[in-house]
Amino acid sequence: MEIKEASIEDKKRWNNFVLESPYGSFLQSWEWGDFQESLGNKVFRLQIIDKGQILGTMLLVKHRLPRNFSWLYSPRGPVWGLGNWDLKIGQSLRQYLATIARNEKAIFLKIEPKIEKRISHQNLKIPEKFIQSTSVQPENTLILDLEKSSAEILAQMHPKTRYNLKLSERKGVTCRISDNSPYDINAFYEILKETASKNKIKIFPFKHYQKLIKILSKENLVELFIAEYKKKPIAAVIASFFGSEASYLHGASLYNFRRLMAPHQLQWKVILEAKNRSCKKYDLWGIAPENQPNHKWAGITRFKKGFGGQVVQYLGGLDFVYLPFWYKIYKAGTFLRRI
Repeated sequence: MEIKEASIEDKKRWNNFVLESPYGSFLQSWEWGDFQESLGNKVFRLQIIDKGQILGTMLLVKHRLPRNFSWLYSPRGPVWGLGNWDLKIGQSLRQYLATIARNEKAIFLKIEPKIEKRISHQNLKIPEKFIQSTSVQPENTLILDLEKSSAEILAQMHPKTRYNLKLSERKGVTCRISDNSPYDINAFYEILKETASKNKIKIFPFKHYQKLIKILSKENLVELFIAEYKKKPIAAVIASFFGSEASYLHGASLYNFRRLMAPHQLQWKVILEAKNRSCKKYDLWGIAPENQPNHKWAGITRFKKGFGGQVVQYLGGLDFVYLPFWYKIYKAGTFLRRI
């Protein structure tokens, strides 16, 4: 068994492995690495090979910190074939990662494998010495079954959601898939900025979304959806499509047009597109934890749950610490002040 870094010639094989694994995600796709590189992040694509067969893959992103420190991150990774993860693989990978960590002056490594909490201790052996930590990706999410017919999906919706969807159509809201023109991308960002300001949430700079759309849409992995009223963009969604799974990544809507219920129709447009692409699941990407009615995501959670679906809770973030002193400072939130 060996750990080796993938080259561009391995792209198709890499994606096929991630697509076929029950633990695969678009965040571990080759193209997600391309997107991260476009943001200036160093990317490692690691393959675990045994007798010419891939046992596992790990897309690893280096995030820079002051004084040349960094932290390493594998979003929804690593990925392995069903039943292939064992202690030997974990130890070999950990040794290889330790070398990368030394070279990149990494304080810690964060992994977020796509493992549900309910099965995390059944048949799977997570590498030892990792500690439970905060997650970057949502731990709690909602998955819609797209193998149901459109009529069945509509029927499972909350009556109010179904009503709002029809109301949006009656009010004259129309939805379309963007051609990714500068006009549409700018419109999306302006809507997003207003939403972020009103809800006091942080967003990425404009170039992040611009590159996300431009790079991943070329590979048919991302689409920008626009809702319009009298030809004015009033809501927008970015969704990903990777193999059998679609995911809701970013969304926003103008407050002054809230009575038109455009987000309901937009989500239905994404669902129909996902079904058209033969996706089997639609991940609504993040809801509030159960029994936390005052959570900051309570409102968006009510909206998402209106479409039905099954609540899924993932294992969450796991950190492997290389530099304990600096890790404590980082976790305390005083890292920037202290160095």
